[in-house]
Amino acid sequence: MILKKLNMNKQLLKESINRKEKSILFFNATWCGACRDSYETVDQIKESKPDYKFHDIDVDDKDSNEIGELFEVDFLPTIVIISETGYKTYSGKSQIKKLLK
Repeated sequence: MILKKLNMNKQLLKESINRKEKSILFFNATWCGACRDSYETVDQIKESKPDYKFHDIDVDDKDSNEIGELFEVDFLPTIVIISETGYKTYSGKSQIKKLLK
């Protein structure tokens, strides 16, 4: 699995949202079993949306806490898909798997 680590701060992410840049944010943690179980599904989602920027966000990184708060992430794993129309949040393995349908 190849995931690009997040390299943007809260302000840059807000600007990205305001520009409606297509992005997928994957909030996870190394200690989270459900997150590890979702890696294959997340890779498939990433491959199915090549026009989206993908960001792997480790919630244990202090900078990611601000970004998690911005999207009210309180459950792992969580995927946030940002598009021209705004953003949508998918939390938990079952919701994430539904993105492949």
